[in-house]
Amino acid sequence: MIDYFQDKDIFCASEINWTRDLIIQSAKNSLKPGQTGFIIGDSPKDVYSAKNSKLKVIAVATGAHSLTELSYLNPDYLLTLGWGYEDLMKCIEI
Repeated sequence: MIDYFQDKDIFCASEINWTRDLIIQSAKNSLKPGQTGFIIGDSPKDVYSAKNSKLKVIAVATGAHSLTELSYLNPDYLLTLGWGYEDLMKCIEI
């Protein structure tokens, strides 16, 4: 993700934000009015947490969870392993 987003727009575990829900809430709190937030995750927990926070979710089938398994969760977008820049841009076009 560091190739596609600025550091200030990437949220990951830290001493303060050490759970998935805290990380996602921190990302949501960083949004300005009118901005859309996206969570990119590869697990069902990522999809559920993003949906609970009312953020868009891009599920990535990295191998830990199958494309079929993730698709049943109805993420906003679904990417397969080997996705590229163009694939990501299609997901976040508003």
